[in-house]
Parts: sequence; C-alpha cells; structure tokens
Amino acid sequence: MTLVGALRISLIAEGAGELSRSVHAPPGELLPDDALGAGHVLIRRIAAEATSLPNGAIQFVASLRRSTGQPLLGSALAEPALLKEVLVWPQARRGPSVSVVLVDADGDSKRFKDIETMVKTLRTPTAVAVAVQEFEAWLIADDHCLSQVMGTSVKSDKRPDDLHPGVAKKRLTALCEKHRPNDAGSSVRVELASLMSLKKAAGRSSSLKRATKKLSELFKAAHGG
Repeated sequence: MTLVGALRISLIAEGAGELSRSVHAPPGELLPDDALGAGHVLIRRIAAEATSLPNGAIQFVASLRRSTGQPLLGSALAEPALLKEVLVWPQARRGPSVSVVLVDADGDSKRFKDIETMVKTLRTPTAVAVAVQEFEAWLIADDHCLSQVMGTSVKSDKRPDDLHPGVAKKRLTALCEKHRPNDAGSSVRVELASLMSLKKAAGRSSSLKRATKKLSELFKAAHGG
C-alpha cells in the first residue's frame, strides 16, 4: 500500500546484482522488502539520509518494461531510445516520484553522456548514477563491513574505482564462494549494502561519492527538501 507522503522510487539497473528478484515484478507494483536487491537497499539508505524519511516511507515500484514486454537490462541501458521506453509512465498515478538509473562504467563512463542528456527532458525527475567500474566496487569499498559479512579479515582496495572492469565483481564472487558458500550471492550483496559505512565507502570511491551527492539532491527536491 502506498503511504501518504511516501517517496516512490523506480530503479533501473543492469541486472540481478543490483535488482535481485524485483526484475520479474509487474510494472508499477510496490516491491516488498524481500524482493529488494542490493541496489534498492543502497539507494534507500541514501534517500533516508537525504530526506530523514523512515525506511517504510521510501518505497520502490517495479520499473516499466520495453515495448517488447521484456525488462531492459545490461548494456541496453546506454541506448537513449530504449531507456526512454522504461522511464516514461503512461499513467502517472502508478508511476514513481523519481527514477534512478544505475549503470556500470565498464571502462567507459562517457558512453552514458547521451542518456544523461535524455533524462533531463523527462516529466519524472530522474538521475543517472554511474558506478566505476561496476556496482560491486562500491560493495567492497568498506573493508570492515566486508570482513564482518564474510566472517574473516578481508583487506579491500583503498581505491576500488581504480580496479579494472570485472575485477571487483570477480573478487566479490570469489569471497562469497569461499566464505559464504551456502548463501545466495544476491543475499550477501544485500547484507553488504545494508551494513557498509556510506561515509567510508564514499571516501574510498569517488564514483559513489558523486552518485550519493546527485541522488541526495534528487530525493531532497522530490520530497520538498
């Protein structure tokens, strides 16, 4: 149920690492907490800090699908025409207060310049957050949290943005397989997103710091802050 005064967010991201099971939900449906992925959890924390809203008042709606009926995932998010299909809501009352597009730089942040330009024309306030080089680099940025979740001392990179594309994802996958073999990778990612120090992680990751600033401004404006 939508709460009066709630901040409703639609998250569009590249895949299961950020979205978990929510990718299968019907467009516009409010997502229960157990369907949220690590991307939702991290963005909710940024929104809560920016607006002082409780978690229950920060809700996520399942994103729109392409005209083909398929979700928009992966590198297709860099195509403005395709991305616009899942950002323009035909029925505003079912849509979000704001939309967030979360993408991986994968070695080339400039490829998102066109979608940055496109989202400025949309009726629904929208921001593009670019993880360098990938979302997993944010999740491993706080080594204290990483050690806590893995149950063993883990040294993380002081500058995770400097890792080559794919390295952070492989490193996190290897840690999960070694230290959390009985748990789904998506649930471990949610734990990291829930427990990591946003301040420490943003201090190590310039891209997370930029994304946090951009998203905080988006959420404050939408909430009347």
